Amino acid sequence: MKKIIYVITIFLFCYTQSYADELPKLTGNVGGYDIEMYIDPIDFFTGDFTGKYRYLSQKNYLSIEGKAYDNVFIIKEYYNDKNTGTFYLERTDDTFVGKWYGNSKHFDVELSITSGDESLLAVGTYESYPQLCSDEITGTYKVAFYSLSYALVPDESYPPDLIESGGTAIFEELENGSLRFKIEMIFGPTAHWAGAEGIAFKDQDKYIYISDARFEKCMITFSFENKTVYAKDNGSPNCGFGAWAQIDHTLYKVNDGFEDF
Repeated sequence: MKKIIYVITIFLFCYTQSYADELPKLTGNVGGYDIEMYIDPIDFFTGDFTGKYRYLSQKNYLSIEGKAYDNVFIIKEYYNDKNTGTFYLERTDDTFVGKWYGNSKHFDVELSITSGDESLLAVGTYESYPQLCSDEITGTYKVAFYSLSYALVPDESYPPDLIESGGTAIFEELENGSLRFKIEMIFGPTAHWAGAEGIAFKDQDKYIYISDARFEKCMITFSFENKTVYAKDNGSPNCGFGAWAQIDHTLYKVNDGFEDF
């Protein structure tokens, strides 16, 4: 019996050690102080994750809870269940760059993935959804881009804002072969808006919407391929979009039904 317990104990120890070795390890510095951080597997659909990190000059780890927004990571640190600081990081390949804020202080941060299974850091984006949808045009399409911005804060001593740009389009195929649509795109920290709704008519392999403007008309072209749509306007001021706003993006089908907005 003792031998069985011993074998089980060794197995669990080896399994735990093997699992820990797979976790992505980030190393680098916060304000010049060296740290190491371990991130548990990210929830692919929500972007939520947990983990731990420590300053190499210290033995104890701080726990972390974070959320990944594609290439943006916002990570809160905790000591005895108290939030003592927050990382605001943007990822490029294996590198995370940004700032840490806490205790009325802020420091530059640069971390790199140095070991572990990098695939555990994957988070779902709208590009992941088309495989779950039908080949029909009718449905809801989305795209999103994330960034950190200091545009609306007094200075970099304040945490940046998480900016989500992108938009949604819904399409319904009509019996006469035309396409009823509604599309809305929002860009940047000051929310520049571009949108339209109406009927687009088929022209060879595309659908084209033309507004009722008297002179230079607003025209939006929709090109569908592999459960995506590339939507592009003609740059006319009669589209009535906000400053610096345009429709010139690929959106991904996320739903066979309609998610109105």
